[in-house]
Amino acid sequence: MRNAIDDYFFDVLRDERGIELTLYLSPHHARAYEAIRLMGWWPQYEAWQQALTTIVEDNAGSAVRPIAVWDFGGYNTITTDSVQAFPDGTYGYSRYADAIHFTTDVGYLCLDRVLGEKTAADLPEDFGVRLTRQSLAEHQANVRARQARYVDAHPADSAALAAMLRMIGQPTVLR
Repeated sequence: MRNAIDDYFFDVLRDERGIELTLYLSPHHARAYEAIRLMGWWPQYEAWQQALTTIVEDNAGSAVRPIAVWDFGGYNTITTDSVQAFPDGTYGYSRYADAIHFTTDVGYLCLDRVLGEKTAADLPEDFGVRLTRQSLAEHQANVRARQARYVDAHPADSAALAAMLRMIGQPTVLR
């Protein structure tokens, strides 16, 4: 059932004024995606990506300029930033304030990929994929493969996150 927000979104997709529209999925830290996986919601996450891609392609046909959907998330060189010890004795990520909020530098990497400001050699190969019906299945398979490698490389991190989720009453799926 569509509502006013849905109607507005579809109107934006069909815009005929020549506005170039780019949608992107934020590059959250891998821990955020681990929470999705551990809660057993990964299939729904992938279905949402597919629905978004389909909606954009089906409804942007009359747009003057093509509409792009980019995915910067999942498990990639940027989103798997390791916890580091800083000179002041604190710990944290170099590219993230927390699992959701990325630094300005990561934002610039997103813009560089979308706008083509840097060559592919200047950007991590696995960071930023344009989603289309043709690219989505391969992209999701690549993300699942990197997800498995991340889980294998960070078992204590996944276990700690699963324990935190169980503490708030959220059942988890470890693999």
